[in-house]
Amino acid sequence: MRLNITRRNPFTIEHLPLIGRLHRSSFRSGCANTSSLNRFLSRMLFYPLKAVSFWQVPGKLKVRVDDKERTANYDARNRQFSALYFDVFSDGYEPEFTTIIDALVPNDGVLYDIGSNWGFFSIHLAVRPGFKGRIHAFEPWPPTYMDLARLVDELELGNCITCHATALNDTTGDAKMQSPSHSGLAHLSDNKGTTIHTTTLNDLDLEPPTLVKIDAEGAEEKILQGGRQFLTEHHPMLLFENRAHRFGDEECLKVLIMLEEIDYHLFAPNLLSSAEGLHRLELISITAETRQDHAGYPNLFACHTNDLGRLEAAVQSD
Repeated sequence: MRLNITRRNPFTIEHLPLIGRLHRSSFRSGCANTSSLNRFLSRMLFYPLKAVSFWQVPGKLKVRVDDKERTANYDARNRQFSALYFDVFSDGYEPEFTTIIDALVPNDGVLYDIGSNWGFFSIHLAVRPGFKGRIHAFEPWPPTYMDLARLVDELELGNCITCHATALNDTTGDAKMQSPSHSGLAHLSDNKGTTIHTTTLNDLDLEPPTLVKIDAEGAEEKILQGGRQFLTEHHPMLLFENRAHRFGDEECLKVLIMLEEIDYHLFAPNLLSSAEGLHRLELISITAETRQDHAGYPNLFACHTNDLGRLEAAVQSD
């Protein structure tokens, strides 16, 4: 089963401040034009500069919306903005995610972006030509939530993106959260860190989603387990991390068994190529039992039995 989607990158960096340029130079291991010495020297400058950057370091990005360009400031201290300027992302950031979202969320659809960080996927969909649906972006880490809310406001996308400063989990209440080095690693913690609010998919009072994307640094299984009733009732398509070697074999397997119990089919997304302006993505059918045979795929896609026809239609239309 394959999806073919026209490549789309609405983002452009208009101004990359020094801290961003040093970050880019420090980690350009795949760039032949950057020597090991230059990377080493860049890191020697980057880390001290990052340590003394107590206030926002403004950069500027542009986004194309309906054939017009809108600009917004971003805080270059958040290294997750490297999605816009690292060489390795020149063909797109996590194109298996954007391919599935573009192929399966219709123009009037609803996306839950759980663990949205500064909003790459939310904004990417919001500015898609013809999109008139709704996006709910969940980002509990306070500094990153500010990045997200600022961009949505400055890009004038509040009419379709709603930002939620909360974490999805298997319980509703308060929890602790830590971010050891950058916002992409922010995660729930057992007993120390910043206090944040949590809720469950079951307890949300929002319009049902077409697709739920989850990237929550190990909380994916708790989020899905805490949403069993929600998933049984609404059966949205799911796109989520499932890294047994990183987050635990038992937890990762248990949630796949639960999804199969409520009639979900599991797939491993495999990006085949990115040629002639297209992203080509293969959806490899797997089961909880065969998950370990496809351990090299960190992200999984799940589709309820009732929606397999819609999935097949999306494949045939491409």
